[in-house]
Amino acid sequence: MFCSRHITRVFEEGELSRGATVAESATVQREGDRGVTRDVEYFNLDVIIDVATDLCISPRAAGRRM
Repeated sequence: MFCSRHITRVFEEGELSRGATVAESATVQREGDRGVTRDVEYFNLDVIIDVATDLCISPRAAGRRM
């Protein structure tokens, strides 16, 4: 949940384009005797680096490292 807030902010503030950095795919899994299809988002490395950088330089993260 924590990372999803950072990812949402990255797209809302226009740091990265969702269309250029997110791939959507459907996956099917068995639940009992039925198949359930779920949409899954895969983020490319640009998103991961951006969120990791935000977490590493934030004041809260600096306090946790001390």
